[in-house]
Amino acid sequence: MQPVLYRFAYRLLRLYWFLIRPRTYGTRCILVCEHSILMIRQTYGDQLWTLPGGGLAKGETPETAVRREVEEEVGITMGRVTYLGQLVSTQTYNTDTVYVFTAPTASQAYTIDGQEVLEARWFAMEALPQVAGKTRTALQLWQEQEKTGAEAPAMQG
Repeated sequence: MQPVLYRFAYRLLRLYWFLIRPRTYGTRCILVCEHSILMIRQTYGDQLWTLPGGGLAKGETPETAVRREVEEEVGITMGRVTYLGQLVSTQTYNTDTVYVFTAPTASQAYTIDGQEVLEARWFAMEALPQVAGKTRTALQLWQEQEKTGAEAPAMQG
């Protein structure tokens, strides 16, 4: 029953975004273990594979939000996280600023929440599934940092 409520709530949220066009802020995290990345499919939206993460609560920092969301969605408590950058998207009518992080994990163990997350799976880096635009951009930020070994950018906003 819960996933049905999430899908209904998501449709109402999209209508609100269409009418009001608000600014929203969220996070995504690229969790890496043994040359694999953990991806999820949500119970709402387009249900394409994406990265764990979610919205910032009022007064919450992006790092605090990404830690909370990852723990809620896949049951992983992260140690060190690295900020990779941010992206801005208007694909869902709102102006959505997404702060992208990466974190290593010692194990591929996870526990999905069953409400927001339909499925989670580790994918080999060279065999990632089809993803939507924001997720593709987040992965490009990560790949660029991995290639160049550049220092993480300073967080803006």
